[in-house]
Parts: sequence; structure tokens; C-alpha cells
Amino acid sequence: MANEAVLKEAADLFNLSYEAYAQRRLDEAEQLTLKAKALWEQELGVESLPVSTCLNNLGRICEETDRPEEGIAWHRAALALRKRLLGDHPETAFCYGNLGTALAMAGHLEEAVETLAAAVECFERCGDNGGHDVSGYKRNLEICRNALAEQNA
Repeated sequence: MANEAVLKEAADLFNLSYEAYAQRRLDEAEQLTLKAKALWEQELGVESLPVSTCLNNLGRICEETDRPEEGIAWHRAALALRKRLLGDHPETAFCYGNLGTALAMAGHLEEAVETLAAAVECFERCGDNGGHDVSGYKRNLEICRNALAEQNA
């Protein structure tokens, strides 16, 4: 049985990390996220949704601190975990989209196109084909397809 005090501490650390992120204190956000992740892993195991959220957020932090390949690795881990835990689900699609965007920003256009297309398809399988996230990922997909076409021309 999970220790409720530890779970609360993890949630508090995670909330503080969100505030630090919003205020662009990215090093602090990263450290707080890592601490929350460790506590959730301790209490819930590595196969849990809170851990997958931490992985996703760590990916974003790395992207924004000019560590794109590290960010991609975190996003891959978040996506793999969400696929195992949720299968086709809007949160899984969101992770596909974040990974695809990170890949695009790092210049991995072919894989970005594949991953962003998978995000849109996953959203559609979940019945969401017009929300804010879906629209953004569709735009990113089009941008990547155009950039890839120019690169291959």
C-alpha cells in the first residue's frame, strides 16, 4: 500500500515544478520533477501515470534548455509508458505529439512526420479530430512534410 504522505509530497513537488516551469526557472523545475518522479516510482512503481507525466515534462524542459536529444529520450520513455498503460488514449496521442514536435525541432524530419501522423491518428481513434492539441499537431505535421519535401527536392 502506498504511503499517502509520500504521495502528497510527490504531488506537492510536482505542483512546485509546474510553477517553476511557468516562471521559466527551468533548472529548478527539472530538479523538482526528478524528485517527484523518484517518489512516485518508490510508491507506485515505474509503471504509473504520474511517472509518465514526469517523463513528458522532463522532455519539455530538456527541449527548452537546448538538450534536444535528451528531451527526445524522455519523450520516448513517456510515450512507451503511456502506450503500455493506456493504449489508444488522448494522453497517449499527446505524448506522440510531443515526441514528434521534439523530433522536428531536432531536425529528425522523417521520424517527426511518422510520429506526428501517429499522434493525429491516435487522437482520431479516440474520437478527437478537431481539438486544440490535434490542430497544433496537424499544423506541425504539415510543416514537417513541407520541410522534408524541400530537403528532398
